[in-house]
Amino acid sequence: MELTINGKTYSFKFGIKFLKALDEVYFVDANGVKFGAGLEVGLAQLTGTRNPVALAEFLLAANKTESPRLGEATLDDYLETDADIDALIDETIKELTESNVTKGKVTAALEKAAN
Repeated sequence: MELTINGKTYSFKFGIKFLKALDEVYFVDANGVKFGAGLEVGLAQLTGTRNPVALAEFLLAANKTESPRLGEATLDDYLETDADIDALIDETIKELTESNVTKGKVTAALEKAAN
């Protein structure tokens, strides 16, 4: 997935490092033991409430391994002023259903939510 923001093209990869980055944002702390729940919690926010903050977290995590790196302030400004949030959420979900790393879990979660 690619986005052009302020004339620069940014790439997004929804792989293992993406999941690890999300687990740093979304996690469960059970008696001092931290369990990553990035995809599960973030996906619920992305698909259920279509939360723009969750979208920003997903995009930052997916760009973390790519070059050029997208800064949080640049992304926030883009989302606030230029982006079609609904279309971008749909595109992100589509990418998640196609990534080898996330497609199984995301497809199952979407099917469960539809029932």
